[in-house]
Amino acid sequence: MLAALLVPAFALAGSSDSSIIGRMKTAANIGGYQTEGGETQLGEVAGTIIGAFLALLGVIFIVLVLLAGYHWMNAQGAEDKISHAKDELKTAIIGLVITLAAYGIYNFVWYFLIGNGAVG
Repeated sequence: MLAALLVPAFALAGSSDSSIIGRMKTAANIGGYQTEGGETQLGEVAGTIIGAFLALLGVIFIVLVLLAGYHWMNAQGAEDKISHAKDELKTAIIGLVITLAAYGIYNFVWYFLIGNGAVG
């Protein structure tokens, strides 16, 4: 069963399009221009870094939500521990919403300024 689950991961491991560099090279053709020698533009590199950073923040906030839930479940009825866990949960959810909004704005701006929706 484990081998059946891992076969797709091994099949994708050799794909050049799964790497960040492969995506950056193909992203150069999306805007309607061709870079020479496979070079990437500064905006593409910055966009990739920003996207990776926002994805990492999303993972961190999801871990914080799970941790707050764990604290709440282990509070054992103590009101001070429950209120502390609720506060952790509220701040983690607010951070997750802010991160998702930033990621949505980033994708919108990337699409219209650099990606397929570029005017010109």
